Amino acid sequence: MNKDISHFIFLLYDAMKSSGVRSLYGVYIVKDILKMKNIQEIIGKEGLEHLGKCDLILVYSDYNRIIDNYMLLALKIENISEENDIEEKMKQSIEKIKLLVECYKLGFDSLCIWHHFNKKVEEEAIRKFCSKINENISKIKLPIIHLATRITRRNVYKMYSPDEVDAGNEVSQLIRMLHNIVRDEKRLPKQYVDKEFLESREKIKRILEI
Repeated sequence: MNKDISHFIFLLYDAMKSSGVRSLYGVYIVKDILKMKNIQEIIGKEGLEHLGKCDLILVYSDYNRIIDNYMLLALKIENISEENDIEEKMKQSIEKIKLLVECYKLGFDSLCIWHHFNKKVEEEAIRKFCSKINENISKIKLPIIHLATRITRRNVYKMYSPDEVDAGNEVSQLIRMLHNIVRDEKRLPKQYVDKEFLESREKIKRILEI
C-alpha cells in the first residue's frame, strides 16, 4: 500500500470516528486487523487473502435486523493523484473490483470501491472514469457501491459517483449516504445468505469484537 493511500485511509478513519453519525457502530482499518496474532486461525488462509483486498470496514447498526444487529460494509480505497495515471488506474480498478467481490464470502452485507481524486485531475476526466467503472460494475451480478470524490477543503468532498453533487459533502454525510445505499439499494440478496455465509460472518464479528 502506497503512502498516499495509507495517509488518506488514516484521515478517513479519524474523520469517521469523530463523525457523530448515530447509525455508525464502528470503523476498522483492515491493515491493523491483519496484524492480529490469531487472525488466520479464525478465518483461515483463504479468508485472510479475501480480507486483504479491502482497506476499511464500516459497521452500522441495523435497526431492521435483516441478518443480525449489524450491517457490515467493506471498502476498497483507491487514490488517483495525477490525470496521467487515470487510464492505468482504471484498468487496475476493474480487476480489483472483480477480486473485491470475493469479500462477500466473509459475510459482508455490501462492498464499496472508493476512488478519491486529487485536485489536479480535471472534472471531465473524473466523469469519464466513473462512467467506465460503473459500466463494468453493472455487469457484476452482486452489488458493488462505487463512490468517487475529490476533496475541496479539509474533510469536505465533491462527489461524482454514485451521483454528481455540486455541494460539498462532509465525511459524516458520506457515511450516512453509504448507510442508506446499503440499507435500501446495494445489499447482498437474501438467496446468498446461507449457512456458510453466516458462519463466516460470525468469524468477522468475532474479529471485530461485536
